[in-house]
Amino acid sequence: MKLKKHLLSAILISLFLCKVNSSVAQPCSNIGTIGSCSEVWNVTLSGSGVWNNESCYTTTGNEAIFEYTPTVSGTHSIDITSLTGFEFIDLGWKLASSGCSSTGWTCIDDVLYDGTYGSMNWTAGETYYILIDVETASAVTFSLQLNCPTVYTEASDCSESVPICSDDNFSIDPNGYGNIDEIPSSGGTSNPAYYTGDNPSVTGSGEGCLLSGETNSTWMVINVLAGGTLEFSFGAYQSSGNYFDWAMWPYSPSACSDILADNLAPVRCNYNGEAVSFTGIASATNLTNMENANSDPGLSDNFAPEIIAGNNTQYLICFSNWSSAQTTVPLNFFGSAQISCTTLGNFDIDISGSREEEKNIINWYVANEIGVVNYAIERLESGEWEVLREQASRENGGSLKQYTYTDETPMRGQNYYRIKQYHKDGSVKESSIISIETKIKGLSILSAFPNPANDQLNVKYTTKEAGNVELQIINLVGTIIYSENINSVAGVSINNIDVSQITSGSYLIQLTNKVTGEKQVVRFIKE
Repeated sequence: MKLKKHLLSAILISLFLCKVNSSVAQPCSNIGTIGSCSEVWNVTLSGSGVWNNESCYTTTGNEAIFEYTPTVSGTHSIDITSLTGFEFIDLGWKLASSGCSSTGWTCIDDVLYDGTYGSMNWTAGETYYILIDVETASAVTFSLQLNCPTVYTEASDCSESVPICSDDNFSIDPNGYGNIDEIPSSGGTSNPAYYTGDNPSVTGSGEGCLLSGETNSTWMVINVLAGGTLEFSFGAYQSSGNYFDWAMWPYSPSACSDILADNLAPVRCNYNGEAVSFTGIASATNLTNMENANSDPGLSDNFAPEIIAGNNTQYLICFSNWSSAQTTVPLNFFGSAQISCTTLGNFDIDISGSREEEKNIINWYVANEIGVVNYAIERLESGEWEVLREQASRENGGSLKQYTYTDETPMRGQNYYRIKQYHKDGSVKESSIISIETKIKGLSILSAFPNPANDQLNVKYTTKEAGNVELQIINLVGTIIYSENINSVAGVSINNIDVSQITSGSYLIQLTNKVTGEKQVVRFIKE
């Protein structure tokens, strides 16, 4: 998400930039943390620096340092935009484990214009320093953003549904149905065998819903703030593309278990009629426009009718990658309904989060506390919001106040948080939803390939220290069908496994550090 362009964020950015500019005393004393590749940092540097670093060229100007810990291994680069001052800046990088000092930097590039710079092959879990060093004492300003490798989403479960708050892009790959196959066989209530008009039904005619079940699934929850016609599209039209199937149910905390029990009827679904990588729901007018734009009159087989959605409503979607494609799927909304996770109204609050050591830090600023009694900090667990702590309001009227909460025991993977604000009149309002990723630093499976596998499977992983690691293959009912103890070295390792005798199906690869007990699990398909 780009930095918010409102007053509060401007204040926060200004405070950070003051820290950057004060780094004349010691660049290593004020290191900015880049939390994700979606963050944009606006930087201003001027005056003389402490270091005369020559990794790219002689530098006499001020320095700034950022740190970043990749979540996926591969090629990273840096976008520089809005560069002013017509002065050269040098970009460099080094491993944070080598220490913060003026030496040991690898030159990324000598920059004078906007552009994309560098091709750094960074490893997930390692922390890297990024050095920005101006060649003169003249003032320069610019914006900085990282480009990261595409992360392909593993098969997910309903309880892991991702909140959708705006147009989005998500990555898919052929990784099965997650730990639980939640979609009942076609023909029941949750997964009807027929689809007629705008009502999925167990009787009638048509292609039905997820006739192939939960195939390489991605689960998501669409959040409607302001009601209207809900219309959206998955993918982009290709005359010869992939089959994308999906089903959509009204969301509630019990929706996942209701679908599994086969007693929650969908409100829309589509079993793709054409392999054009394009599906969704649309009004008759918009569907006709899309058919004309793509010279394809058959898109009616791929799109269901629009929904009239109410205010503050939610819908649960299982997106099924029937074609086992590995690609990025754009999700675009074009109806009159407003999609947003920010149900603020007049609730003036700014929420943010960060990862520090083994803890998640949640901060929120409140500009107006008139009539506010208290706050609840909530975390999404198994599809339901759980209260972590209640915080009394300071009731300071219209003055800006900051609150902080530390989650000492975050869950593994993505953690979703929100703030609820309770008023004296009994009304309750919610903040936007933020996510913080919890990574295991000591042990990480980087990839399992090829996936699907036929005869040989390679497991690529990284360990922080040398030690004994157990590698297991487990079927989906929990039976261990392969086990191997490995004396691993520190850093990246690759182990080759003969899977030719394993029955076709979906399996889990589990890697366990026998010293610390840390575990990592990924899924693969045996052809």
